[in-house]
Amino acid sequence: MAAVLPGSGQIYNKKYWKAPIVWGGIGLCVYFIQDNTKNFNTFSKAYIAEVDGDPNTVNTTEYNGAQLDQLQETYRRWRDLSYVSLAAVYLLQMLDANVDAHLFYFDVNEDLSMQVTPWLKPNFERSAGLSLNFNF
Repeated sequence: MAAVLPGSGQIYNKKYWKAPIVWGGIGLCVYFIQDNTKNFNTFSKAYIAEVDGDPNTVNTTEYNGAQLDQLQETYRRWRDLSYVSLAAVYLLQMLDANVDAHLFYFDVNEDLSMQVTPWLKPNFERSAGLSLNFNF
């Protein structure tokens, strides 16, 4: 379900508190994609206006050509990382829903325990150790 509609796997597994986290993560990634794309386009157009040699196109920013080139590359890189982040959030929420579904009936109660106790040999040799006891 999480592959079709992000957050639905968490709701199906009755982990309702995880769904807003998934939606917030996806929303944040989409916001950064839009913002970085807008800034990349702005600085890209300003860079073209700066270096094209046409007096009719004017760079309306206070940056020179080298700064505009660096700014557009920075926003391009951030935009690409935002897409990678969106894919990571999408895959992680699917993985979380899948693992949660597989562990839904996993028994975690007080009967499962482990004890570490000192141990001495019954005969009178000088040796000691640790004993590990598992209770199921």
